[in-house]
Amino acid sequence: MVTKKFGSILVVVLIVMVGGSMAINATGSETDPDRRSFIDEFEGTKSVAEKHPMSESPTQHWWVSSGGYAYWENGQGRTEMGNVPQPNPDPRLASYQPKSNTDYGQHPQNIFRMVQRQSWLNYRQTMYFSIARYINSPDLSRTKHNGLLLFNRYLDSDNLYYTGIRVDGSAVIKKKVGGVYTTLATVPMLPGAWDRASNPNLIPEGVWLGVRSEVVNVDGGVSIKLFVDMERSGEWRLVAQAIDDGSAGGPPLISEGFGGIRTDFMDVYFDDYEMTEL
Repeated sequence: MVTKKFGSILVVVLIVMVGGSMAINATGSETDPDRRSFIDEFEGTKSVAEKHPMSESPTQHWWVSSGGYAYWENGQGRTEMGNVPQPNPDPRLASYQPKSNTDYGQHPQNIFRMVQRQSWLNYRQTMYFSIARYINSPDLSRTKHNGLLLFNRYLDSDNLYYTGIRVDGSAVIKKKVGGVYTTLATVPMLPGAWDRASNPNLIPEGVWLGVRSEVVNVDGGVSIKLFVDMERSGEWRLVAQAIDDGSAGGPPLISEGFGGIRTDFMDVYFDDYEMTEL
């Protein structure tokens, strides 16, 4: 049992092992004991280094597959912040030094990828993001397709869905099969005109933005929905949805996969990650 204080309200949290995984349920809520859930509020202080393969990750619940490090501190998670000293003193980041997409090792967080290590089929996934800084890298892979994104049904780096908000202000649902991306839905959401040089990021900085996905198998394919909570108001708005029936980009991803987080060319804080079976 864990207690956590929010202002003057004390919340008691009951931690239950369900099916070999950690389910965290708020006492007094309507909870199905057979429904798995996982919550990470980024308590404590630690760093998790990028490792390969996933089995080498030093933490049970997460795998940092790209981006150097993830950090837990002050009740929040984060990517690397600012510039990594050069020459890079950490051999775990050395592989990025010759790559332009990390500014030759100076910004490994340009390609931050963190995968949740439990497999899930039908679920709701939620994360709050706050951009501390946009990194105006000269690398050509810094484009309007970058953003704050959730991995869904992640099988490996070449086979997955992702959902989220792009830096050009669009809500997006994509799938990747055999390394090839297919856009399933894209909807303009944030105001402004994106320009790589003069206006490269339309997502507000220093503001908490909630991103939520719901992925469920349906007859003939996979239903994918994307919700956002602007400025952490607690009000979730459906902004994009798609049915992947296999008519474009290869067969739908109907088997269990991992969830996770992707951010591009940003210093980013994280909070209140949750995965719950539907």
